[in-house]
Amino acid sequence: RCENVKQLVSEVLRLSMASDPLLYLAQTHDTVAKIDALSDEMRTFLRLCLTVDSEDRPVPRNLLSHSLFRPFVISASLIPVPPHFPVIEPSLCLVDFAHYKAKLGAMEHEGDLLKDYPLTLDNDFLQEGERPELRGGKRDKLSERPLREVYHLWQLAGGNVEQELKKQKLVRIKPAILTLPSVMVVEGEFFGGGLHRRQLLESKTIILPLHNLRHRLAHIPPEKYYPLITQGECGTDELETSQLPLVIRERDVEYQFHRLLIFERLLQSYPFKAESILREARKDTLPFYRALVWASLLGVDGAVAHTYQQIDKETPTPTDRQIEVDIPRCHQYDELLSSPQGHVKFTRVLKAWVVSHPHLVYWQGLDSLCAPFLYLNFNNEALAYACLSKFIDKYLHKFFLRDNSAVIQEYLAKFSHMIAFHDPQLFNHLDNIGFIPELYAIPWFLTMYTHVFPLQKIFLLWDTLLLGEASLPLCIGVALLQQLKDRLLQFGFNECILLFSDMPDIDMERVVRESVQVFCSTPPSVTYRQHERPKPDPSKRSSPSPHLSQASQDLVMDAVPVAELKQEKCPRACGADLLELLAHKKSRSGRAKVLVVDIRPSDEFAHGTLADAINLPAESSITHEGLLVPGPQSDVLNSYRGKIICVMGSRHNWEHVIKFAESLVAQEFPRVCTLHQGVEVFRASGALVVPS
Repeated sequence: RCENVKQLVSEVLRLSMASDPLLYLAQTHDTVAKIDALSDEMRTFLRLCLTVDSEDRPVPRNLLSHSLFRPFVISASLIPVPPHFPVIEPSLCLVDFAHYKAKLGAMEHEGDLLKDYPLTLDNDFLQEGERPELRGGKRDKLSERPLREVYHLWQLAGGNVEQELKKQKLVRIKPAILTLPSVMVVEGEFFGGGLHRRQLLESKTIILPLHNLRHRLAHIPPEKYYPLITQGECGTDELETSQLPLVIRERDVEYQFHRLLIFERLLQSYPFKAESILREARKDTLPFYRALVWASLLGVDGAVAHTYQQIDKETPTPTDRQIEVDIPRCHQYDELLSSPQGHVKFTRVLKAWVVSHPHLVYWQGLDSLCAPFLYLNFNNEALAYACLSKFIDKYLHKFFLRDNSAVIQEYLAKFSHMIAFHDPQLFNHLDNIGFIPELYAIPWFLTMYTHVFPLQKIFLLWDTLLLGEASLPLCIGVALLQQLKDRLLQFGFNECILLFSDMPDIDMERVVRESVQVFCSTPPSVTYRQHERPKPDPSKRSSPSPHLSQASQDLVMDAVPVAELKQEKCPRACGADLLELLAHKKSRSGRAKVLVVDIRPSDEFAHGTLADAINLPAESSITHEGLLVPGPQSDVLNSYRGKIICVMGSRHNWEHVIKFAESLVAQEFPRVCTLHQGVEVFRASGALVVPS
C-alpha cells in the first residue's frame, strides 16, 4: 500500500513504463509463481485488462467476447459492435442455470472433453451428478433471446417484480409513523426507531419465474424464431390480434413477440432494410425498439457516438442559464427525466445541439423537443442528440433561426388555411371571435406538441408523425381542433383562451387516425412553404426547379409573400395538383373528386378552360349578401359540396378569385382552394379546351 500521494504517483508511473504490466505487478507483490500457474488464456486476458494506453485497452463489452467466458454464457451474440447506428446492443442472453452448473461440474472433471449440453425448459439447479436433458425433444428457444427482451415479454405476460419481492417478504408495508425515531433533541440528534429494512442491503437473489411466459409462447413453432425478411413476409398479418386496436396489440404477448423478432432482424440490416422498417412501422411501432425505429425513420446513420464525443459540452455558453431554467420544468412528472442524472443528460444533449448548430439559437421549447428522445435513449445520449438534430432539420427547418418570425408567420398562415379548407364552420366561428392561431398554436408547432401532451401520448403521436412529411403537424393540428369542435363552437374568445391554457383530455388514437385522413385528402401544394426543407426526391418537388421546362415551372408551386398569405383565407393549389386530381381522382360513380369553378366572364371562358369546369362569373354569381345566385351552375356547385372545389380566375383579376372563394367558405363549403397564378399557368401546357 502507498502511504502518500507521491508514492502512489511514482507507482503508477513505473507501471505505465513497464513493458509487461502483469509481470511487473507479479514481481512487485511476489506472486510470480501464482501467475505462472495460470493458463495461457487467463494470462492473455489479464494483460488485455492491464493495457496502459486507453485507446488500445478493450472496453468491457469487448472483453466479454474473450474465449475465457465462452463456457459460461449460452450465446454467440457477444460480438464487438462498431460505434455506428443502428446498434442492437449485444447482451448476455438468458442463462440457463442448470446448464451453467452442469458445465462448471464437467469442467472440473472432464476438462476439454466438455460437450455443449442442450438447454432445458427449467431454470432450477440440477442435483449433483445430474445433467440437463431435452424435454419432448425440443430446444428451449426462449433461453436464446436477450435478457432485456425476455424481461419485457415477462412483464407483458403479467410479471411484476414488486409482487415477486413481496412473495419473498423482501418488500414489507410499514406505517410511516413507525419509521420515526423515539426521541429527538433540539440539536437534531435522535435515538431509537432503528433503520428501516429498505435502508439495508439485501443480498438475496430472486429468480423470476418464467412459467406464464413459456406457457404463452409454447405453441410458437421453432421456425418463427427466425423470420425471413428477404421476401417481405413478416408473419404478423395472419395473427388474429393484428386487426385489434393498438392498445390491445401492445399488451398481447404473442403479437409483441413476433414483432420483436421482425424488428430485430430489420434493424440489424439497417440501412439496407430502411424501406422495410418504414413499411413495418406503418403497421405499428414496437415500444421495445421504438428508439431505434425512430432513429431509422429519421435517417440517422454513421458514427453517432464519435460525432457526439467530439462536441464540446463543457465550455460555458450564453444559453446555459436558460437551459438551467427550462429543464426543471420539462416533463418533471417522469421519474427518469426529473432525476439529477436526467437533468445532467438533458443539459449535455441540449448544449451539444446548440454548440453544433452555430447558425441556430436556443428557443424555449427545445427542451420539450429533446424530452422524448432522451427518455427513449437515456443511456445513449449520442443517439438522442442525433435524433433531435435530424428531427429539427426535417420538421422544424429554420424554426430556430435568430429571426424566425417569417418562418412562424408562414406556418401559422398555412395552418389557418388548412382549418378553412377542412372545417369552414369552425374557421368562421374562430375568425369571427378573433381567436387566431397566433394565440394558441405556436407552442404546438414549436415543440411538435410535446409541450402540450404527456410523453406516453407523444409516443403514440410521433409514431405516426415520423412516418409522414413535414406538413403532417399541420394536419394533426386540424384533427385536434376538430375533436374540440363542439366546445369551441359554443365558446367565446375568453372561454377558448381558458380551454387551451389547460388542454382537456384528448383521444390521441382518434387524432392520429383523423390527421392521416386530413393529410391524404389535402393536395400537396396546399401545405407548401417556402421555408420548409427542400425535398431530395424530384418527383415530390412542389417548388420550381431550373431543370424543368417553362410549362412545367408554371404548374408547380412557388413562394407567396407572407403578407398575402395572411390576407387570404383559402389555400392555394398549383396547376400540377389540379391536373392530377382531374385525371386520377375519380369516385366510384365516375365523377371527379374535384370541381373547377371558372369565375372569369363568359366570353373569356368560351375561349378556353379546363375540361368539366363550370362557369360562374364572379360579378354576377354572388349576391350582395355573399350568397350564390340560384341557377343550373350553382346547383352543380352545391352537388359537389364535400369534394375539392378549386376557384380559377385570371391573374390580373386575382382579387375576384379571393372574394369568390371566401364567399364559399362563408357559406361553409369545405375544401375550397384557389388556383395559384390563375388560368394562365395552363396556356403553355395545352391543358385548356374550348367548352362545348
